[in-house]
Amino acid sequence: MAYKVVIEPDAQTDIDKAFEYYLSITDNAKVITNLYDDIEQAYNALKLNPFYQVRSKQYKALPLKHFPFLLFFEVLEKQRVVKILALFNTSQNPEKYP
Repeated sequence: MAYKVVIEPDAQTDIDKAFEYYLSITDNAKVITNLYDDIEQAYNALKLNPFYQVRSKQYKALPLKHFPFLLFFEVLEKQRVVKILALFNTSQNPEKYP
């Protein structure tokens, strides 16, 4: 049975900022569509296999395929929920790393 993906408000803000950034640097709709598709593919992968790379005892991260981002999440096994916590731009200062 698939897990449910829940996006935390801070993570949604991160996602919105990523779209805003790419919209500010390109008029190419394909770039925006590709970012959307990458995020959707990550959600779908987490629904089926949420037990991905461990970054700490509690948090895990999934890199997007074509963009420099890590999707941080935690798995709530009893509720069968994957909680998206942050979208981190890997091009940022490593001190900001979650």
